[in-house]
Amino acid sequence: MLFRSALYNSYHANWFTGGEFAPRQAPLERLSAALRAKGVDSIGYKTDKTDEGSGIEFLHAQMTMAPVLLKREASAEQLVLFNWQATRTVAPVEGYSLVEDLGGGLALFRKN
Repeated sequence: MLFRSALYNSYHANWFTGGEFAPRQAPLERLSAALRAKGVDSIGYKTDKTDEGSGIEFLHAQMTMAPVLLKREASAEQLVLFNWQATRTVAPVEGYSLVEDLGGGLALFRKN
């Protein structure tokens, strides 16, 4: 864990400053810090879009959350970051309980 933190601090560059990513930066950073404090090193990631834009938002979230790893194959993960890109509105998800609404269409859920 210490090695990953050293790598993160030395080489992490935020390439997504400003624009549409700015409102989501601080909530993702707070979530990453809270998860690291609890010893969580990976969570799932799901989105409501499948187009090319969803990959860019995933990359932004992953770079912001580092060193916490986001896994698109979220079936084995107890915690999942849901990203409602189309509506930017958090909605209930069958089989999951809301942990925290982070705003801007981002929310952390726990698998039931």
